[in-house]
Order: sequence, then structure tokens, then C-alpha cells
Amino acid sequence: MREEQGFSVKDIAEIQGVTVEAAKSTLRYAFGKLRNSLTRHDRSG
Repeated sequence: MREEQGFSVKDIAEIQGVTVEAAKSTLRYAFGKLRNSLTRHDRSG
């Protein structure tokens, strides 16, 4: 939502019904998984 639709972390938290800190944590986790996946894909050629 943040990258695709331009929502702020506060907006995402409100939509999901969680705290801003929980939304930030979820975003960090998701971007970390994406980063790891892209790194593995890049290394495999």
C-alpha cells in the first residue's frame, strides 16, 4: 500500500486497525523478505 498507492504509515495502520509501530514493523519485515528474495534471485543468475 505504501509504495503502490502512496499511503503513509499512519494511513496503513488505520486501515489495518493496528498501531503505527505495528505497521512499521510489518513493513520492515516485508521489505526485508523482498530484499532477501531479490538478492537470492540475483545471485542465481
